Amino acid sequence: MASLSSAVCCLCGQGFTPNSGYPIDLAYPLKLSGHDLTELSPVVVSCPGCHHQFIHPIPPPEFFEDFYATYMVQAQSGFYRARA
Repeated sequence: MASLSSAVCCLCGQGFTPNSGYPIDLAYPLKLSGHDLTELSPVVVSCPGCHHQFIHPIPPPEFFEDFYATYMVQAQSGFYRARA
């Protein structure tokens, strides 16, 4: 895991330096978005102020656009019914 730099909580705005983070499986976001986040090395961190958990560093907007476009197509085509 790359060293964690300072972060700002996207919910409460508190700045902090994460001392650890939980790694995420990068295969799933790659599959849905086509973006390889390996160099970014995102992890899940928790804000010490409000305890909101979020990915840090935050991937670029293009990642989210592509990820959720694919995710919503799958969801609308019965993704949730198939899993249930």
